[in-house]
Amino acid sequence: MLGGGCPSELYSNTLDAALDEIDMIREDSNLTAQEMRIALAELGISERTINALLIDERLANQYGGDLRSAYAKVVEPDLKALTPDEIQIYGDEASAVDSSDDLDVELTDNEALTIRNWFERRNVATPAELVVALEDSSTVISDETLADTLEALFIDFDSDLLLAELP
Repeated sequence: MLGGGCPSELYSNTLDAALDEIDMIREDSNLTAQEMRIALAELGISERTINALLIDERLANQYGGDLRSAYAKVVEPDLKALTPDEIQIYGDEASAVDSSDDLDVELTDNEALTIRNWFERRNVATPAELVVALEDSSTVISDETLADTLEALFIDFDSDLLLAELP
């Protein structure tokens, strides 16, 4: 962004959005975190910059998504396409609807990013591939709790329980 009197139309690689427009979006309590992401993107702001602008928004600071997009990637299945935000949203919602109380997940940003990167590095797209990867000693996640979470969330949990929750 430009400061102090440098009009953006004179520079082809500058961002048209002014700081006051960005702040209006970030401070709008009527917008959900995902709606903020959409509004910031409409201003021409890159995904990475939006992540930085929404750093304090737990469910919108790592490439966004919502329960519908997360659910679609889980049932498609394409686990490695999940964003860290979608992993957190899916975990939160699955925990909320799990009647057995076996699932109590509230993943941090770092945990969700670790899971997403692990799916990508191991080329894990399906629950069946996840089972194989978790049993393979060469692909073990160093954090046993996180491995248990993967199993509970993406293998054992019945994703159809989320259908009523989809936006």
